[in-house]
Amino acid sequence: MKKLKSIICKVLGGFLILMSLGGINVIFTNGINIYNLVLLVICVVGAFIMFKVGKQKKEAYSLVDSKSEELGTSNKKDGNINANSINLLHKCLVRDLITIAVADGSISPISEQNIKDILKRKGIDINLYDEILNTQPDKIRDSYPTSQDDKENYLFCLTYIMLKDKPSKRKKDYLLFVARKMQLSEEDVISTIDSVSSSPF
Repeated sequence: MKKLKSIICKVLGGFLILMSLGGINVIFTNGINIYNLVLLVICVVGAFIMFKVGKQKKEAYSLVDSKSEELGTSNKKDGNINANSINLLHKCLVRDLITIAVADGSISPISEQNIKDILKRKGIDINLYDEILNTQPDKIRDSYPTSQDDKENYLFCLTYIMLKDKPSKRKKDYLLFVARKMQLSEEDVISTIDSVSSSPF
């Protein structure tokens, strides 16, 4: 559904470009008048906005969809990341997603669905959600990504859950807490919040 919206934005952008070309043709044929000029400007600006929105959606999806070496399901054989460490990373991610979601009390159906969507997109076992939900958070040890890209991806997922269903100070405090654990700065958090906030999905 979300990807469909991105496609619709691009289709509308393409349509507006065609209208712009038509407007240019009219201007060359009939000469410049204020009506044609205004219509041309509206079409060009509209096309730019539609393509920009579509691009933002695509970039946001790619971050949530990302199956990195550490957070995804790929299995490396060089010993740096084995199946056990990947499982620990997944459990830690689900724990933090749930902790963000329940920071103000109980988890909402919206947050629950958003978490499950993230797990599906990353190829993470959906059953981990129920398993972690029924486990004391302190029973799950920290296991965070080590590469900068994976840290930012991890932070993006948490920020997405925080912003998409009743953001609060408690949720942001936990987001900052996790960021510090990954040695990310408050500026990194603010940048990620801006990125998620400006993504129209």
